[in-house]
Amino acid sequence: MVYNHVKEKSLKKCIRFAALFIIISAFAFTSKNEVRAQKNNLNDSKYKAACEEAIMTVQPLNSEKKDVVIGDLYNVIDTEGELAGYSLGYYVDDEPYGYAIYSLKNKCISEFVFESGVQNMYVELEEKADELEEIDNDEIISSIVYDGVIDYFLIDDEGNSISTDAIYNNITQDKTGEIVEDEQCDIDAILNSEYNTEVQSSSKKETAGVASSYYGSETNYWGIGCSDNDIFNCVPDYKLTMINQDYYIKNAKKYCCKVSAGTGCLNWMGLLVNESLVDTYNYIWSYCGMSTELNKPAQDDYPAYAYYGLNNYDLARAMNSIFAGKGVGTRAESVYRPAFSKFVDCIWRSTSSESYPAVLSIGGYSYTSGTEVYEGHALIAESYIRKRRADSGYDNYIGVYQNWFGGEGSMSDPQSTFDLIRYFNYDNLMNEENIEVGGVIFNNVSSRNIKESTTTYASGNNIEISCYVPSGTKYVYFPTWTASSNG
Repeated sequence: MVYNHVKEKSLKKCIRFAALFIIISAFAFTSKNEVRAQKNNLNDSKYKAACEEAIMTVQPLNSEKKDVVIGDLYNVIDTEGELAGYSLGYYVDDEPYGYAIYSLKNKCISEFVFESGVQNMYVELEEKADELEEIDNDEIISSIVYDGVIDYFLIDDEGNSISTDAIYNNITQDKTGEIVEDEQCDIDAILNSEYNTEVQSSSKKETAGVASSYYGSETNYWGIGCSDNDIFNCVPDYKLTMINQDYYIKNAKKYCCKVSAGTGCLNWMGLLVNESLVDTYNYIWSYCGMSTELNKPAQDDYPAYAYYGLNNYDLARAMNSIFAGKGVGTRAESVYRPAFSKFVDCIWRSTSSESYPAVLSIGGYSYTSGTEVYEGHALIAESYIRKRRADSGYDNYIGVYQNWFGGEGSMSDPQSTFDLIRYFNYDNLMNEENIEVGGVIFNNVSSRNIKESTTTYASGNNIEISCYVPSGTKYVYFPTWTASSNG
């Protein structure tokens, strides 16, 4: 989304976003009208800890032992213009393969994505800015600003900003956005931060953020970065949860991230109302008494729609009503500040229970124009990583689906949704000041979907199929056919 910040010395204005990621590069300048971009030298000793931590953090996901290196690095600043960390870009075989955010405060990776084709977020934000008229791409500062928890934005010299949800959110009606006065954010400090400079677009596209050499190409990080004590788990067929907001806006004419997350979990369990995503979505919305007033205008090929929030307790009540109607013993429970072990219990596939997703909510209060305002987002917890540290402790990462991500394939085929799980350092998240973490977890899960069905052998009239089945399953029936029956 694009926003405009009106700069007034007596009032600091900023935008708060529900989105993801951050990044930035180191540049030098001579004057406002004569700017020269410089390459970051990744072999500089001050980046060593961040680069090594970034490479080693993704090793539990690197089962194919790919040669992962760091190819670019950008600074990360906070809303006061101070250096908060670095954003590092992963590369495999000279191709982008995700990013990691290194926190200087916590001396660890605070979040990362490890996925083919995912670039350093600065590059993607800049490319998106090229498409929009409201932001001056020639005057974009070289920093991405971290606005707390999962919120990030890029800003130009006039105070126009673009947030990360503009990259993956296909909705365009809010391009101009709404100016929000936030006393906790200093726009002047951001624009004048010593950690960013104004870089002409033509120069920046050639050199900004491009490393003079890869970091890690001389070292076998697989050998030193992967521990037998590292733990990684992901729910089977997790893409069944990945229904993005575009689908609900176009088909249900309303959107709430928490309703979307709950519906995704029900789709994974095979417990939809009338076997319909839209009917399930509408049922939860109606059961919770949410308004259907269309407060978002129609634009381009998007209809007018309702946009509202929901608390975890009401989502759990609505889902329990659906479970009862289906005659299953599964129950939803609203939780506040859940321990990491709660999500491990959900996602870990043990011999006695079925692995399943959960809902994670992240939010907090800020003071906007003297009024306390709650802002939050709900995501689907799909995966976790426990990465062993040198001090024998663990860094705990929760893998989530944002539900702003994905392509329109999810409208007809949930499994074709863009495959992207974003990992947060859960301990850092829980230790953030003024942040509320909660969610909805499930007990006694017994889904009706067979997961990961795979043909292991086929020859003549014989076929062998393996699959994971819901906990407690006694019989599995597969359709049979013969050549004479024509299927």
